[in-house]
Amino acid sequence: MDKLYRSSNTNMIQLVNRLSLLACVIALSGFIALCGCGGGDGPELADAGGVVTYHGKPIEGANVVFIPDSGPAAYGTTNAEGRFVWTTREDRGAAVGPGKVAITAVPAYQFKSEAELTSATIKKMGQSLIPTKYGRAETSGLTVTVESGEENDFTLALKD
Repeated sequence: MDKLYRSSNTNMIQLVNRLSLLACVIALSGFIALCGCGGGDGPELADAGGVVTYHGKPIEGANVVFIPDSGPAAYGTTNAEGRFVWTTREDRGAAVGPGKVAITAVPAYQFKSEAELTSATIKKMGQSLIPTKYGRAETSGLTVTVESGEENDFTLALKD
């Protein structure tokens, strides 16, 4: 019975890992679709980034996407201080011009043992650390304008 229990937990961990990988692949596919195909010199990029806070506290591990009105999307992930730097197609910077911002943040989990993987933990893994409206550019209400030759250090202060 103990062997069956361990096998079941191992299968559950593998399932969670596969679902996480699938979610990342789906998100990446969407991002690639937004970026379009490469070619030519591409759009003008400017160094850009900033800080993400929620209730005045920095959010670590948030994915911050800039979707310009024209050009490919830029991506960044926040560090422990909530700071991020946008990159576009592996180049540092974001397309110059106005655009919308989407931010997602979910808990990061690293399991030391199978015993830590419970249904309650799995449920929490899908919960957002910030209001879900920020996860879509259309509903986030966040807009910025990246300017050539400017600092482009944006403060994205999230609220309920």
